[in-house]
Amino acid sequence: MIYDAQFRNLDSQIGRWNQIDPKIDEMEMWSPYASNFNNPIRYKDFLGDEPDDGLWGRLQQAVINVKDQIISAALGAGNAYVTNQFTAGIGRKYFSETGLTGNNAIAYQIGQKGADAYSTIQGAIEVLGSGVDEVLTVGVATPIAVPALIHGTVATVVSVKNLATPIKFSEGGTTKSGGKYTEPTLPSKTVADNGKVKAEHYTRSGDHGPPHVHVKGGGPETKVGQNGKPTDGSPELTPTQQKFVNEFKSDIRSALKKIGRWYNYNRQ
Repeated sequence: MIYDAQFRNLDSQIGRWNQIDPKIDEMEMWSPYASNFNNPIRYKDFLGDEPDDGLWGRLQQAVINVKDQIISAALGAGNAYVTNQFTAGIGRKYFSETGLTGNNAIAYQIGQKGADAYSTIQGAIEVLGSGVDEVLTVGVATPIAVPALIHGTVATVVSVKNLATPIKFSEGGTTKSGGKYTEPTLPSKTVADNGKVKAEHYTRSGDHGPPHVHVKGGGPETKVGQNGKPTDGSPELTPTQQKFVNEFKSDIRSALKKIGRWYNYNRQ
């Protein structure tokens, strides 16, 4: 009886070990090290579902993200300050017109809000110092003070108006100012090309999902999906085509993610 219980427990453990990885369709089958993108030294898979760059990779990406957000904030601040001070708000560029998405879009708007606050204070000082002060002390604003009074008033009004506009949030670049949505951008028709073999997509021409690219040249034309393998019913990759897919796997993966977002949007 004791042995029977032990064997039943062992069978239960083996059953759990043999479960299918729930994210297996998202992994590229490049080699026996597919679970680590063919680079088990760089990519770690602590949870057993999909690998990442580990701590060092996350730190590198964090630095890149912060740099991009600082640049985005600076661009927003520059645009807001110039338009508040010199064009009465004309030419203000909203984040939906910049192509920025996610945290970069938010950073751009925060930069604009900072410049709006500064312009509000600067305009108020200009009004009080150049116009109102002379009216109170002299009884009338001098001709020299009138332009400063007008400029300060306009800059203050425009800046306060912009400050009152709420920050918009963008998911994947589809959200526009005003809450409307635009179709996500598809990659170029030719995803990769080495002169002998190329990968193309025909998504907008009516090609059906799931996302895939057509590998042409080096053998029979075949369709490759998100796992780096031919889709059901497509010819297997020839050695030449497999080498091409391995070489351009990052370009293909990036293109398929964009195509996936496009499909998701059009299914709404």
